[in-house]
Amino acid sequence: MDIVELFEDNDKNLWVGTKSGLKYVAGEKRASNMLSTGKSFPQMEIISIWENSKGELFVSVRFGTHKIYKWQPEEAEFIPLEQFKRDGEISFVFDWKDDLWASSHGRGVYQFTPKDEIFFGAEDAVLHGMQAMFTNAIYRDKYDNIWVEGEELYYMPGHHKAFHSIKSDRFQVISVFADTNHIWYCSDQPYKWSMKEKQSEAYLEDVDFTELLNPDRERKHKRIYQYKQWNERLVFTSIRNVFVWDYMTDSYIEYPTNMQGAFREFIIDDEDYLWFPGDKAKPAKIDLNTGKIQKQPQLSELTSVCAVVQTDAGEQWWGTTKSGLFTYDPSNGEIQQFVPDASNPSTSISSYSINDLLVHSDSSIWIGSRLGLDQIHPGTYEVIHHPLTSQNEAVNVNSILEDDDGKLWLGTEFGLVFYNPENNSSRTYTNHDGLVNTNYTPRACYKDTDGWLYFGGDNGVDYFLPDEILKNQIPPEVYLSKLKVNGKPYNESIAGELLQEVNLSYQQNFLEIELIGLHFVAAEAQEYAYRISDQAGEWNSLGQNRVITLARLSPGQYMLEAKSANPDGIWSEPKVLLSIYIHPPFWGTS
Repeated sequence: MDIVELFEDNDKNLWVGTKSGLKYVAGEKRASNMLSTGKSFPQMEIISIWENSKGELFVSVRFGTHKIYKWQPEEAEFIPLEQFKRDGEISFVFDWKDDLWASSHGRGVYQFTPKDEIFFGAEDAVLHGMQAMFTNAIYRDKYDNIWVEGEELYYMPGHHKAFHSIKSDRFQVISVFADTNHIWYCSDQPYKWSMKEKQSEAYLEDVDFTELLNPDRERKHKRIYQYKQWNERLVFTSIRNVFVWDYMTDSYIEYPTNMQGAFREFIIDDEDYLWFPGDKAKPAKIDLNTGKIQKQPQLSELTSVCAVVQTDAGEQWWGTTKSGLFTYDPSNGEIQQFVPDASNPSTSISSYSINDLLVHSDSSIWIGSRLGLDQIHPGTYEVIHHPLTSQNEAVNVNSILEDDDGKLWLGTEFGLVFYNPENNSSRTYTNHDGLVNTNYTPRACYKDTDGWLYFGGDNGVDYFLPDEILKNQIPPEVYLSKLKVNGKPYNESIAGELLQEVNLSYQQNFLEIELIGLHFVAAEAQEYAYRISDQAGEWNSLGQNRVITLARLSPGQYMLEAKSANPDGIWSEPKVLLSIYIHPPFWGTS
């Protein structure tokens, strides 16, 4: 009968996939071994049979117009799914949320959620990392991660350690905010994402954001540049306007400023004044209760202002794109400037161009720039440089947030960086960890009252709870991937993970053994170690290198043991991977 797939459903029915179609043995007839075939059963070669947690059964076939069918028990028939029409050979699984994941030979991977269909194809490889799909192999492991095969082995993180994301249809997110029910963000126009419905809707569609930059050029996109909460209202700024949104009435007040924008950052002081860059990006303030604007002559030397924060004591810090950093005390009008200055290293910052500022819970000021990360201590104003490098270059820090433990999270052009100021350690998260962004937007970040962090970037919003991300207790499982003897592949007819022992001559004494640690987060950052024969011996660290080299092995019996650690330093249990026997020469035997 050429059986290729067997599956037992929740009702104890046995479904039998063959090269010529689908059959089943009803639960009560299992002992009699009777096979039944329904009229609507697919009559093509079966590839996959799966049932989700709701008891819904699906099958996929190798040939035919449709590739996936769903079982309708009430009608006792299979119906084809229109989404899978002429899509090549398809295998599929369900994830822990009951989303269907389908891998189509030569095309890519589909994810079907209750509200959306997502296609991971080669054209979007820059976002998800999958360059090509050569087979329709797909697998769900015990940690609920989805694995697929392409140019490499790719994975979609399971629910144990996943970032949450909102995609923005390739429009850069330039601002983000979150309240109890919504995530507010702006890409091509303002949106609010419903936490309950898990979908976005545009708002302020009745507002004309259009600004004529010159008679021949019209601004095409609506922009909200920054959000902040004020009492029970939400304040946000656009090109030349300030909006005060009332949650209770779902309405807003608009204050046209008649000053040059765009207002990409602002602060609200204790007297309900909103401070923002004004004419030619010089600071001004607006009374949020009356809409009256007051220019600030004492700050007239500040130009090209892009970032501003305020300490609990009322001290203001203004970052610019050309003139470095300024601190201003409204109580006495004192201003101090910080710039790169080799002659005064104690007060020298890294760059004239500031991207973001943060007032830390310890009252220090953190500065993100295209040349990295600086810290200014309160009182002394001493500047400390915190080196962050990627490929021997300074990291461009675009946005900064502090988590509940005082650690920093940085939105950069290379991914999301966790930084621990206590020991200067860092960890970078990328698309491999489930992020939708790689490059993050300056100042497009927010921390809510529950400790969730939100970062906007080129492709949407990534948000997460740091405690759920930082410590991953699940170790990788280490396997033997490839074996070379004297520079040549050893017995390629056997998969590496199935190779348990080798018998070699005394001349075959140079071995190269490649390991692989299967894990769902940042596989490229895993570490490896091995030891030979003596179970109590010292471990040999490989770091992130996966190749063990054993040279000039003397005749005898050896046991190769290995282990692997995830990026958070959690090691797997030691595992014997290979028994090696080197035969002595005939003249060396008694």
